[in-house]
Amino acid sequence: AYEIRNCDWSSDVCSSDLAFPNKTTLAVEFENKEETESALVFLKFKKRNSLMQLCYYNGTNNTAFNRFENIPVGEEVKLIAMTIKNGKLYAFKREFKITENITYSMKTAEVSDQDFKDILN
Repeated sequence: AYEIRNCDWSSDVCSSDLAFPNKTTLAVEFENKEETESALVFLKFKKRNSLMQLCYYNGTNNTAFNRFENIPVGEEVKLIAMTIKNGKLYAFKREFKITENITYSMKTAEVSDQDFKDILN
């Protein structure tokens, strides 16, 4: 079990048009698609200490499951993905600033429990 502490959990972190007039969509995909059937993907906002989550499904016809919407341009974020393959934990982490209408390609790698806890912080 992993704990995600001290974060607000929100599916609509960035809904205010007044606070964030310039918003965009962040789509995600995996470089190793054939190995990644599904994954949990988190977007952590550094300044707000808030998370958004999506459930990624490879091969889905509905790409709405593979993107975050209404993300403020210029926000500093950490993108985290996790999946289980053959009973082992695989993860990805990248920190960056949001730009307009981007697709982020991720490649997971096997990690230990401690490595994953470090990724979450």
